[in-house]
Amino acid sequence: MRHVIEMWATWMPADEREAYVEHVWGLDIYERTQTGLEIGKRLGLTNAEREALKLWPFLPIDKTAKQISEIARARRNNRRREKRRASGVRSRAAYLAELGNKPKPWVAAGVSRATYYRKRKRDEVRRGPVLLIVDRQVPHPVSLKEESLKKGLQGGELAEGLIVRAMT
Repeated sequence: MRHVIEMWATWMPADEREAYVEHVWGLDIYERTQTGLEIGKRLGLTNAEREALKLWPFLPIDKTAKQISEIARARRNNRRREKRRASGVRSRAAYLAELGNKPKPWVAAGVSRATYYRKRKRDEVRRGPVLLIVDRQVPHPVSLKEESLKKGLQGGELAEGLIVRAMT
């Protein structure tokens, strides 16, 4: 700081220089630093210059704080949108267009979507193996995977004289 004063204020006497340095160092940090708005005013910074030089911390003199926040929000949204498109995410318009082309069987059936799926669930027949515990004396049991046999129905070990048979 002393060097800067020496370079730019050569007319200032040494004792006044020292008093000024002591005064500045006695101030709190917020009192001796300038805000972005003050720096922008001091430089006469316009928004075009700010954008070109990417001086984001300094506020321009030709825009209000609200206008600057709207510009920043638009810039963030554009970057986010470009990043999503680059990663392969489709736009909302494309998604809605694709959504409109999907078949809607509930419309053809003349019922609501919830009713259609509720009736479909009720009417569908579930197929798959039914597990039964039967006696070992069954002539030809159909065995399942070894892990299932070891675990039993509840995840525990099977009793010695029992075997699991799959029924469909």
